Amino acid sequence: MAKLLREQYNLKKTEPGTYTVSWHNDWTVGSTFAGSAISGLIHHAVSTYLAETLPAQPDILKMHLEFLRGSECTEGTVTVTPIKRGRLTSHLQAQYAQQGQLRVLALVVATDLTKPVGPSVPTTDGWFLHQPYPPAPKPDFAAVEAGRPDPHWLPAIMDGETLPLTQHQLVLNPVGGFPHDGVSDAWNRLLLPGDDGRMDAMYLAVMADIFPRCPTRACATAASTTRAWAADHPGEPAVLRHHTRAALRRADVFNMTVTLDVEFKRRIGGSGGGEGLRWVFTRVATKRARGGRMDLDISICDENMELLVTAQQLVLVVEVQRKFRGGGSEPKTNL
Repeated sequence: MAKLLREQYNLKKTEPGTYTVSWHNDWTVGSTFAGSAISGLIHHAVSTYLAETLPAQPDILKMHLEFLRGSECTEGTVTVTPIKRGRLTSHLQAQYAQQGQLRVLALVVATDLTKPVGPSVPTTDGWFLHQPYPPAPKPDFAAVEAGRPDPHWLPAIMDGETLPLTQHQLVLNPVGGFPHDGVSDAWNRLLLPGDDGRMDAMYLAVMADIFPRCPTRACATAASTTRAWAADHPGEPAVLRHHTRAALRRADVFNMTVTLDVEFKRRIGGSGGGEGLRWVFTRVATKRARGGRMDLDISICDENMELLVTAQQLVLVVEVQRKFRGGGSEPKTNL
């Protein structure tokens, strides 16, 4: 996926610390540019800057993003500014602007994730996955890839007009659904050939913002459609075409990310990080949605259930009618 994303971002340096970036239809939600695309874009721009100016600390340890304004489907500019350079970590600021307006502000901590800076302390085994309940047994990856059914997971592909990127991603959802309100599990794999079918750190920054967030009629419909399809087509992914603009307009709510924090636990892909990941597990948990304001905790693991990424979001859950212009099917860029 790294190759495809880099081609779509089309990052070009115009002066030290400043890059122009493109947009692509794969990343659109109506007339807006998806926040998940922007998190990957900022990761890419800052990583490029680090490679150019701070090769001793090439890895992003943590990103904090503030989504100030909605981003439009047009070219933009990323400006990276160092704030503090240190021996173990360095701090940088990144700004994403379009048409002279600041859209996203990011603070980034850089380091070398291959070099320990202190002890490793074991925690309770699998603590973040066994509360409130353990995930279903890992799928038989070889069987799934061969088109055979797995007893615990159902394959699906989201293919629609909004965020077309998801057509490149196979998602496995639990056969029995989600037994605890506010918690959803999934396995994910990219449907791209060769090395581009593997996930690196840049794509996991994207994954920190692509997942089901709270129950809606659309989510319930997708789950029932997947189960019905699996009964007649065992092992074959259900292709869900619910992501049309008209279906989005009929949904109950629309989720908007206000802030996003992403922390990487080790180097993923690239130099010293292997060839990237074929499968990743995601758990998304919500403690409370109150008055349209919702917290999210995201955990991303590899095939061995090793924790790779943690992320937290503040999300506004708003009525769809507040998101669209005068009853139309194009999302607003601001609320």
